[in-house]
Amino acid sequence: MGATITTWRCEMEVPERGYDMRKLLRLVNDSTAQALPLALVALALGSLLVSPFLVNASVNLLASRQIDSSIRDYYSADAGVEWALWRLKNDPTLTTSTSYTEAPLQPTPAAINGFNFPKTEVRYVPAAGMAESITPDWQNGAGAKCYPFTSSEAGSIFAMVDVTTNQVWITLLSDSDPCETPVDLNPMEGDPPYTVQFSDKPAGSYQLLVQTAPPKKGTITISYPVASYDIRSEMNGRSVTSRATASANAVRIVSWQLE
Repeated sequence: MGATITTWRCEMEVPERGYDMRKLLRLVNDSTAQALPLALVALALGSLLVSPFLVNASVNLLASRQIDSSIRDYYSADAGVEWALWRLKNDPTLTTSTSYTEAPLQPTPAAINGFNFPKTEVRYVPAAGMAESITPDWQNGAGAKCYPFTSSEAGSIFAMVDVTTNQVWITLLSDSDPCETPVDLNPMEGDPPYTVQFSDKPAGSYQLLVQTAPPKKGTITISYPVASYDIRSEMNGRSVTSRATASANAVRIVSWQLE
């Protein structure tokens, strides 16, 4: 018995190799063409974002350095003013010059805060109308009692004595006079408190004499003019100007201005 052999022919169309490569290259080229604009956009956005940040950082750095320098200069100028205040505390009549001058403040420290001492000047301000008041402790006992004080400016001196007694004597003596009631001094009239004005007194040291009969305890307030001064201290173009009053008791700041 003979066998039958059947043969099948299978045909497949195989694309040419060159066609596949062209398609692949075209696909790559298309992707590259799409990525390049995106990269350019990203680069542009980055430049827009980074540039202001760098500029801002640079400006902040410069501003920080300028602020640090400014603060240092003002601190130095403040120190110059404080030096002048210290000198006024030791001598309330430091100068009578009405023009700014460095001479009364000499000698000054060589350096401060690691830098040269600032240029510091002072001037006297006449008739500024500033006054100081004190309330000394009452001295008990019979006889005259004297209360010393020093006026650093010419002008009127006021005293107020509040005491309830039969008779009160009040007068002003120089610091070199003995604390004795003048024989020709009349007792105060009216009711307490008793107010007395001593006009046109030069700057100097005085005593307020008070005597009561019979001895009683009361209170005393003495007001007297004090000298005024302007102080100016400058460092690297930055300055501090202050007005202060000076007396034997204290130096007081009236104003403080940065320029």
